Amino acid sequence: MRAKRPRLKYYFEAMLLGMVGAILVSFLTGFFSSAGVFEVDLIGALGIWLSDWLANGDTSSAGSYGFAAHIFFGGVFGIVYAVIFRITGAAGWRFGMALGLLHWFLSGLAIGQLAMRYPQMLGFLPADPPFETAAGTAQIGWLLLMHLVFGALLGSSFEILESPAKAVRADDSALGGERDDKRQAA
Repeated sequence: MRAKRPRLKYYFEAMLLGMVGAILVSFLTGFFSSAGVFEVDLIGALGIWLSDWLANGDTSSAGSYGFAAHIFFGGVFGIVYAVIFRITGAAGWRFGMALGLLHWFLSGLAIGQLAMRYPQMLGFLPADPPFETAAGTAQIGWLLLMHLVFGALLGSSFEILESPAKAVRADDSALGGERDDKRQAA
């Protein structure tokens, strides 16, 4: 059985990694949007949803609300990924990408439901949700790619975070416990 990191620290790291992943995806999305490759403004759509909820429809701060929400949800999904990694005992970029695929699918459904409830979000989406299917495969592909990047980042990060504990344990067992004896003697 592998040694596990303390739970609070593990989930705090998960939240931070999810937030870093969301920031990375936000900047990549913004870069591709400004280059004209990507037409979906999920940050704006989230901002419109939150503006309606927090500011009684005042959309002057929608971009800030949307960016904060995207980072917050990144932290939440980081914890969700960590729970799945811990339960399954698996991590790595491949498994992370598989979770990213599921994340993309569920997010597409959620955005579709939100857009039906808040039609003003449709101004930030190029077509009818879910998955912006009328926008063509390029938009769907970019959204999928961003979620796969997020999953790969989290999966590989958790694999790296867990590997030092595995390496120390393997070294100790290979030396037959001599390592601990040497530390005590010093």
